[in-house]
Amino acid sequence: MSRFPYILSFLIVSTSPPPESLGQVEDNNGAHTPFVETAEAFFPSLSAVLKSVESQAPLLLEEREKVNEAAANRLVADSARGLQVSVGLNGHSLYENRPNTDYYQHYRFLASAYLRKPLYHWGALRAGSRIAELSEESSSASYENLLKTLSDRMRSDYLGLVLSTYGIELAERSLKLAIANAEGMAERLRLGLVTELSLSEAKTSVLQQRINLAELERKLKQDTLTFRNDTGFDGNLSLSMPDRFIEFSENHEFAKNLPISTGSASSLGIESMENLIEMENNRIVVAKSGLRPKVNLLGGFYQDRVDLQDSRASIDRNNFIIGLEANWSIWDSSRSRGQKRSALARKRRYEMQLEREIRNFRMEAENQREHLVTLGEIINSGRKLVDAAVDRFDKSQIEFDRNRITAEIFFSYRLAVDKSRLSLLGSVVNYLNVRSQYMRFIGANSK
Repeated sequence: MSRFPYILSFLIVSTSPPPESLGQVEDNNGAHTPFVETAEAFFPSLSAVLKSVESQAPLLLEEREKVNEAAANRLVADSARGLQVSVGLNGHSLYENRPNTDYYQHYRFLASAYLRKPLYHWGALRAGSRIAELSEESSSASYENLLKTLSDRMRSDYLGLVLSTYGIELAERSLKLAIANAEGMAERLRLGLVTELSLSEAKTSVLQQRINLAELERKLKQDTLTFRNDTGFDGNLSLSMPDRFIEFSENHEFAKNLPISTGSASSLGIESMENLIEMENNRIVVAKSGLRPKVNLLGGFYQDRVDLQDSRASIDRNNFIIGLEANWSIWDSSRSRGQKRSALARKRRYEMQLEREIRNFRMEAENQREHLVTLGEIINSGRKLVDAAVDRFDKSQIEFDRNRITAEIFFSYRLAVDKSRLSLLGSVVNYLNVRSQYMRFIGANSK
């Protein structure tokens, strides 16, 4: 029997069973450590893959560029509130042909510099910056969610590869047994204890096992290539089934002391809806400012040259400007009103979606918890099924040795043992996958 003490976030009820109830396994040094309901505790290769996913997975690299784009858009929005400075240099050649004077040509070079700083726009510029900030936060949240979702998927895919590898090992054992049975059947036929039909059935079993093994190996190679392509992982990938995981599957007490969400839940969908609602509030501010006067601070310096009347002489001037600029749009053909109504409608829609998202979140959390409890019961039943299959196979061995059952029937009992063991490990893998999602779903540590 094994239980694990959970140290959880504010959303979780912390439950800690007594230390003596912890199931234990031996490590390489012979020390006993408690079972941990995470796949990474048993598969070091999986830990290496998950650590490298963020830096190597193609999907995450693409999503990171979306975050960078959102950060750049925020800089653009913030720049609307800042000081804008421009400088210029003008050079030209002037050709003059005044009445009663000679033709005249000369060059002019004039410099200028201007600055502009928004002073009061009724909160519209600040609202624009906040919209860009919320968009950046949503992009970052989407990236983090994709990272966690992809990690869960990679964990599930890796465990699937391990199961396939273990299935191949069982298939190889079954093939060796089938070959031994065929050889034994040939010897029995020589002694006149069986018929040629029994030998033919034994040989057929050997061929069927070879076909099955070849198909399993083909599928494993294909799935491994897909896994490496999705994760970008190019290191050593160990897919062997450790004995301590088999012991864990056979002895651990699953679905005990599961954490329970007791506070306000949060998820990417809920956070996205909250951000969208706040965005629409800021868009309403922008729409309201459309028909209101806006004040800017202006400053500048420019050079020019003024010609004297009836003379080729000119005066160079240095001009300085500082003052306030007020712009007031009186009528925009209901554009601002339409923007405001559109933002209000979207806001109400997002609020309704938020309520639905919260209900779905709580329901999903409960469904996943019930799923884990059901998987715990399935695992217990799977253990009994393995014991029954082994017992049936042992008895069939006796019956086969006494020539009371055919080789085909005997071999079917052997396959039933392999199938029941694979089914048990598959149920444990499914439990670990669902538990990892559940712990992330309620905001708890996955360990």
